[in-house]
Amino acid sequence: MLKVYGHPFSSPSNKVRYAVSALELEHAFHTVDLAGGEQRGAAFMALNPMSRVPVIQDGDFTLTESDAILRYLATKHKSDLFPGDLMARANIDRWMSFASVHLGQSMGRVMFNRVLYKFIGQEPDERSLAFGLKMIATDGAHLNKVLEGREFVAGDTLSIADIAMIAALDPAELAQVDLSDFKALSAWRKRIMAMAFYQNVHTHFGAELGM
Repeated sequence: MLKVYGHPFSSPSNKVRYAVSALELEHAFHTVDLAGGEQRGAAFMALNPMSRVPVIQDGDFTLTESDAILRYLATKHKSDLFPGDLMARANIDRWMSFASVHLGQSMGRVMFNRVLYKFIGQEPDERSLAFGLKMIATDGAHLNKVLEGREFVAGDTLSIADIAMIAALDPAELAQVDLSDFKALSAWRKRIMAMAFYQNVHTHFGAELGM
């Protein structure tokens, strides 16, 4: 059986959980105790020496890095979420990179400096916070304009680009990031969060942690 190692507070972990849900794959999910340091223990580091979630084990095959995991699972199961056409794949890859490198990292900066710093005994970095908010405004405006012309991130159908993007933006409410001015983006988020693959994981980011 497919094994998924992650944590509900990790957007990359939830990205994989959404994909597994969308692909309707039988699996076992193991919550890694990040607060307790399980990711630095010998057992977990044998799976990922970088001590990071998510990780999957598919039989004898172990894979890290959330975007690689999404591509692998969708390809293995011949899913339309990542079609075989080269140009379609390149377009999906582009938006997955946009989600991970741009919006995901910016949202991560804000989330850390408004929420997570409290749990690890650090002080917020106001410059990092300001930069994250600035980039969310810039990149969010770009994505909003794109979504004014289509229903899904990479075209007319749901793809792993939508899964990557919803995970990147998931912490918005918890991190006090107001996306309401982005009408098309907000409408897209509402549609995606109402889909079964999302609801089968949770109703909203932080729900499993009582937040």
